[in-house]
Amino acid sequence: MALCALLALNLSLAAGYACWLFVNPAIPPFHPSLLLVPVFTIGEFVYSGHYPGYGLTAPEHIRRICRGISLVYLLLAASLFLAKDISADSRGAVLLAWAFSLFAVPAARWLAMRLMESRSRWGAPVIIIGAGETGSAVIRNLRLNRILGYRPVAC
Repeated sequence: MALCALLALNLSLAAGYACWLFVNPAIPPFHPSLLLVPVFTIGEFVYSGHYPGYGLTAPEHIRRICRGISLVYLLLAASLFLAKDISADSRGAVLLAWAFSLFAVPAARWLAMRLMESRSRWGAPVIIIGAGETGSAVIRNLRLNRILGYRPVAC
């Protein structure tokens, strides 16, 4: 999951910079320090308990992703403003990269989860204590809500 998010964040940075280059061709070249943004974002995801993320609903996943990405990009924008360096990267490119990241990271996470789920690599195995209608209802709900990350293995 972290590798997919890292790839999506790097692609978002490149896409934001490339798109802003069409708008403003006079922006300075891509600065390598921007590659710290994906690393810091993954660090924030780890800190906020996003990995592995079992038991989190889809809205909570998206909320944590958006909050983490926005925090890192906000700190980046503040550092660019405070530095006032002539070679600082364009704020428009950073803004576009942030917008692309908000869409690319949840999409990459969903795709990775679906791929791992098809090979039974996603989720924690759980044992349902109880039987009858209640046990089967719990199993049915867990299978319908695979994003929670719980795979019933026994009842």
